[in-house]
Amino acid sequence: MHDLPPRIVAAQPRAHSTTRFSYRAGVDASRRELVLKALSQTGGNRAAAAKVLGIQRTYLLKLMKALGID
Repeated sequence: MHDLPPRIVAAQPRAHSTTRFSYRAGVDASRRELVLKALSQTGGNRAAAAKVLGIQRTYLLKLMKALGID
């Protein structure tokens, strides 16, 4: 019935579920997690975190602001 692995299928909300989610919220949560991991890995050094993530420091700062990361 599904071409997805059983653990993925089991994690999907049922059609009758009242749980709501959005693509944007999921993407933002993933981006936030990546930024926080990079900052943790670099001891809070934003320039180094940007390098780890492969983005410009200025974009990292904008991203942090958008995601509510101080």
